[in-house]
Amino acid sequence: MAVQPTVRSRSLGNYFRFKGILWAGEGLLLFLATLETHEMGEVSTLRLFAFYLLLFAAPGVLLVTLGSLVRMRLPVAWWLAMVYLSALIAIKTSLGFSQGAVDLWYSLAKQVPPHYLLDLQVFGIVSAVIYALDIAAFVAFLSPKARECYGVRRRSTPE
Repeated sequence: MAVQPTVRSRSLGNYFRFKGILWAGEGLLLFLATLETHEMGEVSTLRLFAFYLLLFAAPGVLLVTLGSLVRMRLPVAWWLAMVYLSALIAIKTSLGFSQGAVDLWYSLAKQVPPHYLLDLQVFGIVSAVIYALDIAAFVAFLSPKARECYGVRRRSTPE
């Protein structure tokens, strides 16, 4: 008997799918802007495309896959989502979420054509919203209902 997705699993699964598509799409915009500027020196177009695949397309596909697993309510999906969200929140918090984005913005604003600057502003705003949603998803996965939904039980303590 197959487990049917719940509203919770559909919402969280769609969130991970959205993150994957957004990550790959924003990376594609940066790749196109880099191609148009020709400011990468000796780096060939093929190497830039390989960087895009490694840094944006592959993680995007992995996030879409995680979204599908979360939607199917597999216990391994709960564990993978918790590891991913824990690491992501810890890295963004410890490395300074806003300072990295500001430094990236100033360096790219000098090199990128003007019509890509709006895309970069949207990228920064969306990144802040995504960070807040990551924390909300983390809390949603930790809730007792989510543990029950994914069949993850708390370990019983020895008496």
